[in-house]
Amino acid sequence: MSRFRIIGLYFVGCFIAVTGWTQPIWNVSDTTSLQAALSGAATGDTISFTGNITLSGALSPTVNNLTINGNGYTLDGAGTYQGFQITGGTVLLENLTIQNAVAQGQGGSSANIAGGGGAAGLGGGLLVGSGANVTLANMNFSSNQALGGAGGIGRTVGGGNVGSDGGGPNSGTGGAFGGNGSAGSPNGGAGGNGATGGSGGFGSGGGGGGGGGQGGNGAPGGNGGNGGSGGNGGAGGYGGGGGGAGISGPGGVKGAGGFINGGPGFFGFGGSGGFGGGAGGLGGIGSVGETAGGGGGGLGAGGAVFVQSGGLLTLGGSLGINANTATGGGGGGASGPNSAPGTAGGVAGAGMFFSGSGSLAVNPATGLTQTVSNPITDEVGSGLAGGTGVWGLAKSGAGTLILNGTQQFTGATTISAGTLKVNGTSMSATTVQGGGTLGGSGTLSALATIESGGVLAPGNSPGTITFTSSLTINDGATFSFELGSTSDLILVTGGTLTGPASAAGATFNFAAAGGFGAGTYTLIDGTGATLSGFDLTDFTLGTGIGGYNFSFGLTGNVLSVTATAIPEPSTYAALFGACALGLAGLARRRRA
Repeated sequence: MSRFRIIGLYFVGCFIAVTGWTQPIWNVSDTTSLQAALSGAATGDTISFTGNITLSGALSPTVNNLTINGNGYTLDGAGTYQGFQITGGTVLLENLTIQNAVAQGQGGSSANIAGGGGAAGLGGGLLVGSGANVTLANMNFSSNQALGGAGGIGRTVGGGNVGSDGGGPNSGTGGAFGGNGSAGSPNGGAGGNGATGGSGGFGSGGGGGGGGGQGGNGAPGGNGGNGGSGGNGGAGGYGGGGGGAGISGPGGVKGAGGFINGGPGFFGFGGSGGFGGGAGGLGGIGSVGETAGGGGGGLGAGGAVFVQSGGLLTLGGSLGINANTATGGGGGGASGPNSAPGTAGGVAGAGMFFSGSGSLAVNPATGLTQTVSNPITDEVGSGLAGGTGVWGLAKSGAGTLILNGTQQFTGATTISAGTLKVNGTSMSATTVQGGGTLGGSGTLSALATIESGGVLAPGNSPGTITFTSSLTINDGATFSFELGSTSDLILVTGGTLTGPASAAGATFNFAAAGGFGAGTYTLIDGTGATLSGFDLTDFTLGTGIGGYNFSFGLTGNVLSVTATAIPEPSTYAALFGACALGLAGLARRRRA
């Protein structure tokens, strides 16, 4: 270390010792102080709750490296306001309950002719932006909502009103009216075409298309001009609804002695919604009483948490996610002939929604449990059109993750430490690595593989775990079973049931549940699956239950174990005594 660096560190130490300087802590107890902290905190600061907070206004996004410590308190969105929006920086969010928070997408404009698309509602409790790296520790999310905005309404217009802007902040401009005919040029001019509505940015709806201009009226002896075509609605951004189409302009009226009235222009087409957003409706053909198209509704995604593509999320400590919801926005209405309402926005991830592709890191420490009772969803798992992103799950840490309900993430799951319990359904291909345990009483619909050192422990003391699309058991895998009047069970109902490559390659450990006694217990029922290298010699006993011998049996696709009571030593003594008395009596009879 250089002399100058030593001197610099010395002066820093003296400054801290003299001034007592520490990294700032922002104590917050209400909306005003929390907003001030989010706006004013610098990198490395801590925001510390000193009481429960019920929001009375919206919070601004944060982009700095921060710690937000709830100290066991609650942030309540009052059924109106969103929780935290962390759009950048590295943030630790800990020891807090977030409840009743709402991410409400803005509704599409109905101020003009065509309805604008509704905006997406993303992350009721927490939004993690593309530039953010967020760790959650000891958190609860409950009763939060993500609500897509409704599409704007396509308005009814009279023939003279065509040509104004469409419905939305990025709306197309209406076409100009055609000029009326004159003595020198008796035919009316054609109406101008409406412009296409602007496209929405991330989460925003597209603008409505502009209406076509009305054709000019003919002078005496002249024909009416044709009306302009309605503009197309703008495309919605990610999760945003498409804008409705503009109405076409009506034709001008022929002059006295003219031959024909002008015809209306073509109707416009509704804009496409972004991922999960509803499509805008068609515009009508302009005449008195017609309407422009309604805007599409916005996506509702991530009732508790939304993670934008490029964002990172780690689940540490304990966690609870339950009773959160997501709802798509309704399509804007349109009532005239030849026009159409917008379609409703989609719904994705009542619990957590992940856009793009990535991996969710889960690492609860020893003795800690994370319970997710709402779906974790990615784009492909949502089933919405246009979704290509997949997210996996990497379970590390010695604690337990419990997945309840219907999980909808489609990337791979790896378990390298601790326990993952699937108590609902999972569509993720799952690999149990050495040090990891898979359990629960749910259903896995993708391939599951138990590697060397990995443990499969079905049930929840006890229970049945089901595999509908193949189970592979590698050498070194271990099974942990409870046996009793109700026992653990593995069902493999589809795909392939593959055994270990080596004899005695997999080990069973048994523990007694209520009602255990001598008898035969089913361990793996592979009815409905195809066996591959699965036979009786694949399995060996590790830990048994005192007082019993165990022997494995394989009948068809069903592996079982038979427990036989080991006689007590007193039983052996009685048997030997009886034999001795019998032999003595026989000897006496022979001498006689």
